[in-house]
Amino acid sequence: MSVTPSASTKASTPDPSLDPMHADAPGHADGPDPALHRTNTFSLLAVDDNASDLDILRRLVRRIPEWTVNLTTCTEAMDGLSLLEQRKIDVVLVDYRLGAINGIQLLEVIRRTGFEGAIIVLTGQGDERLAAEAMRAGAADYMPKSDLTVASLRRAVENALERNRLQLALIEHRRRLERANQDLQKKNQEIRSFYHTLSHELKTPLTAAREFVSILLDGLAGPLTEQQVEYLRYVKEGCDQMTVCLNDILDITRVETGRFSIQPIPQPVAALVHRTLAGFANRARNAGIDLEARIAPGLPDVLIDAHRITQVVGNLIDNGLKFTPAGGKVSVDVEPDAGAPGRVRVSVIDTGRGIASEHLEHIFERLYQVRDGSEQSRMGLGLGLFICREIVKLHGGELDVKSELGKGTSFTFDLPAAPVAPVTSNPQSEGTEKNHE
Repeated sequence: MSVTPSASTKASTPDPSLDPMHADAPGHADGPDPALHRTNTFSLLAVDDNASDLDILRRLVRRIPEWTVNLTTCTEAMDGLSLLEQRKIDVVLVDYRLGAINGIQLLEVIRRTGFEGAIIVLTGQGDERLAAEAMRAGAADYMPKSDLTVASLRRAVENALERNRLQLALIEHRRRLERANQDLQKKNQEIRSFYHTLSHELKTPLTAAREFVSILLDGLAGPLTEQQVEYLRYVKEGCDQMTVCLNDILDITRVETGRFSIQPIPQPVAALVHRTLAGFANRARNAGIDLEARIAPGLPDVLIDAHRITQVVGNLIDNGLKFTPAGGKVSVDVEPDAGAPGRVRVSVIDTGRGIASEHLEHIFERLYQVRDGSEQSRMGLGLGLFICREIVKLHGGELDVKSELGKGTSFTFDLPAAPVAPVTSNPQSEGTEKNHE
């Protein structure tokens, strides 16, 4: 094993006996780089089967006054690998030609050991192909020995050290980001699980409270005064509002966990719309708002999850009633989609206050709410339109909005028409009828 023991090498006065071809001799364009004039303390391993080249390298290192180097040299590739296992090395200078193994192969082996320092490949002649091969293998730099001078060595090693520091910092930063991302994902999952559990746990007592309020309002527990009836109606409305919020939370957790799904079957869309409007009739009448359905004749059945589309239409009607003043109108229009054959277009249109243009691109975002200071804008969790859009997407459509301040808002989406089963005759039945005749 031919190894030069490691020693701290502090540069001294330039050695006049140094080979001028490897020094800062006249004719070399390399000059001192002021930006690199700073103290550097590091360990360096040089692997080269040419002892003369190693001696020249040692003398070049001594001529760099800014360096305090723990320098180790060896002439065998396997000895170099052993030294890397035994010592902390910051920079490796490896000759391309090492006998049975070349410098690129040694570089690849070194990288596989987990070495994180800088590696510079040296060769007796310049070759762009070898340079590219070295860089692809993970070398920090590539230098022909004919270009090796004090200045070029200093520049190559310090640049390699700086590049390696930045790369290690980037790797560590990426690791921290990955750990932070894993922590966020875990916390996000815990929050989803908490919301889902909370919603389920609250729905049961809330449903019971609403049912007992309904029993009282129906007079089944005895007569009530008008004031008691009024107060109980407020309680029932509060229960209904809380139920909507809890259902939204349950739906959002299903969306985010990929468990939100639909079971579409053929349904008559007109009947669905009329049923949904019936649930809002009293509210519209009490608010002095005209609520109507305008349904084109001869519509085909649609292939939908009736519960989910009722949820969409109901949410859009609810928003229309919420933001439309007395004397206004909310209508549900259903017609064939002229721009998409085989689909039915549903629009919920109101003559309410409208939505400012800066809010339109955000209203389908989760938790986004248009705050205008009114009591209506403070209601809900800002999840309804996000969930509606997801439901429509599951049906292969898009939920769009158009609005103008002071004139109203229109939400539109399309649904797939149910395929019509072909009518086929039964030859056996026809033959039976003819025989009977």
